[in-house]
Amino acid sequence: MKYNSMGTSVLLALLISAGLATAQTTTTPTYESAVTTGIVGWAPATQTAQLSVLNTGAVFAVAVISATPPTSTTPAATCPVDLEFHDAQNNVLKTLQVSNLPAGTAVSLTLKLADLAAAPTALRLDIRAVVKSNPLVSGPTPAGSGTMIPFIPFSACSVLPTLELFDTSTGVTQTFISDTRPFGTPVAVPLGIAN
Repeated sequence: MKYNSMGTSVLLALLISAGLATAQTTTTPTYESAVTTGIVGWAPATQTAQLSVLNTGAVFAVAVISATPPTSTTPAATCPVDLEFHDAQNNVLKTLQVSNLPAGTAVSLTLKLADLAAAPTALRLDIRAVVKSNPLVSGPTPAGSGTMIPFIPFSACSVLPTLELFDTSTGVTQTFISDTRPFGTPVAVPLGIAN
């Protein structure tokens, strides 16, 4: 019997998500995905940097029918995101943690001269934006007697980041970036068996 690559990918994502369902019990999220923009030149005396993130909310789910009716469910899936500005030496300049970014909504983080711990000696600083998220987050999980495979969204948190530099006094956009790349060390996601 042959399996297509899409089916295999969905199955792999379901297995990974099943492990995440038991791993997310703390209030501080552990992020499985991080993307970064490239370095841009920012003039803090005259420019404001703004990182915006939109949750496009693409969700694919698979339900498994069980002979035993479910007796309870876990809370609906959330989309935790972390927005950060870094300098060229990878120091975090400013950060914003959002516990849940609902589908179809956006959040922004701005960076201004007043946000810097010390006044820069240069007229221009190199900065970049980083967005951390959980692209595979578990959703409602049926709970009943016996072993069941949970009802799991394939992607409950699909974020689209943009970085904008605009003139602080006029609000006119001077630079706009929507291109990002994966960043950081991949996180090993434990596989688990739902019971």
